[in-house]
Amino acid sequence: MYGHVVVDEAQELSEMQWHMVLRRCPSRSITAVGDIDQVEASHRHTSWAGAVNATLGERWTAARLTICYRTPREVMDLTAAVLEKAGSHNFPPRAVRSSGIAPWTRTATPAELRRRWAGGTVGVIAPAGRVAELRAVLSEVPVLTATEAKGLEWDATLIVDPRGITAEPRGWNGLYVALTRCTHELGQLDISEA
Repeated sequence: MYGHVVVDEAQELSEMQWHMVLRRCPSRSITAVGDIDQVEASHRHTSWAGAVNATLGERWTAARLTICYRTPREVMDLTAAVLEKAGSHNFPPRAVRSSGIAPWTRTATPAELRRRWAGGTVGVIAPAGRVAELRAVLSEVPVLTATEAKGLEWDATLIVDPRGITAEPRGWNGLYVALTRCTHELGQLDISEA
């Protein structure tokens, strides 16, 4: 039993999982941290009230974090449009710093990716259908789906085939996750099939 519980990525918890947390914390003193716009779970909620009211009733208080320390302003400026397309009613947090590097988009083939990013200095995020191919040519660089990249961060993040990410079941939310993984530089590559 615990006197206080901290839950990270709390947006992913189902009603049953919330009950499990409460059973281990009789005081019901909980700090739950998460971004409702990054939820991947099949029991997706679009608000914190929807996520916790069934378990906690009205006995909870939300505190919205409005400051973003990780992701630079140049990248956060892109996220409002992505959140809108995801159906979110939330505003992105305000970035406290600028990296001085504007996000960029290029078109490249997998061979060009291998030449440009070999060396492991960047995290690559791609649609699930492209991950195996990219891992084969970028063996020294972590290549993940948006779901796998949740909670991680890199100095530079390369999003490969952002349109492919938006075509996935939680597409726009997945792109939001991908956009917010960098601490310094964001690049996006459209993959041509040529």
